[in-house]
Amino acid sequence: MDLGPILELINGLGFAADQPELRRDGTVPVVRTAEVVVKLFPVTDRRDHDTELAAYRMLGASGALPVPDLVAHGRVGDRDYLVLSRSPGRPVLECSLTDRQRLDLAHRLGSVIKSVHRLSPILPVGRLRRDWLRDHGRGAARRHRTWGTLPEHLITQIDDYLVQPSERVLVHADLCVDHVFVDDDQLAGIIDWGGAEATDPHYELPVLHFGLFDADRRLLGAFLDGYGWRADDFVRRAMSATLSQEFDAFDLLGQVRPDLDLQTYPTLDDLADDLWQL
Repeated sequence: MDLGPILELINGLGFAADQPELRRDGTVPVVRTAEVVVKLFPVTDRRDHDTELAAYRMLGASGALPVPDLVAHGRVGDRDYLVLSRSPGRPVLECSLTDRQRLDLAHRLGSVIKSVHRLSPILPVGRLRRDWLRDHGRGAARRHRTWGTLPEHLITQIDDYLVQPSERVLVHADLCVDHVFVDDDQLAGIIDWGGAEATDPHYELPVLHFGLFDADRRLLGAFLDGYGWRADDFVRRAMSATLSQEFDAFDLLGQVRPDLDLQTYPTLDDLADDLWQL
């Protein structure tokens, strides 16, 4: 990729473009300098670009959330771009935190994500036009048969198990070890909002629990406490969101709990209790 136009863009915004680093954020090329990040989206698929742009506009309007600032957006060559400030610190993936620090981080993250979920109104663009759980939840059994991770006797229970979304909020939907940043052991940033959804808040939980918390229910409890999450049917709704994810959440779970034998659970209720009951 010719970085010349990107470096000119960065310089034109008043930032130094010394020692640029080209990486990929999923399928999206990213140019990073000491001060900014430039994300480059193919114009043939504007969904993630439009979603992330809308999300940062909403998040920035709050003025108090630990997310990158939206510096600029536009088009260069055949790609749409977003220019974002660099988040301080490092992603959790690169940090060694004590149990106490991880619990404190989970608690603080709960408070922050509650503020995200309370943002309003949701801009109906990109992915935010839809409600994934409401529109696609009933295809969950078919998706799980395709993925082949969940045993068939549990898949046959899915249609009767799922519950309807309770509300529609902005969710990040990919709170993993790459996207949550810490600095001096404190929550410093949440990046990569291109996969955000406007759906039930429980949709936030599977990646968070399996991908960031390693399925540690102590950390989940700290997050829920920091959030002030109150729901009498929490276990059922969290499990329903897990079953309805756009990706195979049980494959992610298997990476952090390789000892877990899904065949041994006779019902989805039994599995839900093991995963989500505090």
